Amino acid sequence: MSGPTFPPYPPYPPFPPFPPYPPHPRPAPPPSSSPPGAGQHPQPPAGNGGQDGGGGQPPSPAPPVHQPTPPPTHQPQPSPPPAPKPTPPPSGDGSEVSKDALKYVGNKYVWGGAPGTTAGKDDGTDCSGFVNMVVGRDLKRAIPGYEAGKYTGSVHGPVTEDWLAWSGATTISQSEVKAGDLACWKTHIGIFTDDGKHVVSSLDTKSGVVTTTVAGATPTGETLTCRRLKSP
Repeated sequence: MSGPTFPPYPPYPPFPPFPPYPPHPRPAPPPSSSPPGAGQHPQPPAGNGGQDGGGGQPPSPAPPVHQPTPPPTHQPQPSPPPAPKPTPPPSGDGSEVSKDALKYVGNKYVWGGAPGTTAGKDDGTDCSGFVNMVVGRDLKRAIPGYEAGKYTGSVHGPVTEDWLAWSGATTISQSEVKAGDLACWKTHIGIFTDDGKHVVSSLDTKSGVVTTTVAGATPTGETLTCRRLKSP
């Protein structure tokens, strides 16, 4: 037995289209307090696909710039000090002593005479009085028995043996002699005018003050002793 026959269902109307979902906004990432490199790597700027190998790769570092080395500065070196000159042995000023003595050439000889107190004038002297006059009176230097400036020429003064023993002069060899050194014998004294060859002295009553060779001034049988005045 067959059942009742039902009519077919009408078709369902089509569902209306759903509207599209709006885009969901993504929250911004929180700011990071860590410096680049601490757990994250800073992203390099996008490349341009050129020689650096493409986008996103860091550019190659620039080559170091070499600064030219400045030329060395040469400081001027100070000139070395001049070598010290050897100190000559003490001496009277030869130009002073010998020149003063030579201006009296031609004056008379007076045994035991005093030269007088007038500078540049000889009243007549013997050999030792002549040296006393030049060194003590004119140049005001010390002579045996007198300090510098104390001998005035009013008396004869020291004799030859006093000059030979005096500590105010030094005995030297004849090869060391310079003008102004003293030529001493036991009984005669004079003043060298050069390097040991000539002497000016008040020689005798005949010659007076005269320049001679050393041999011409040497008394017979006596030995020459050369002496140099110490610095004043």
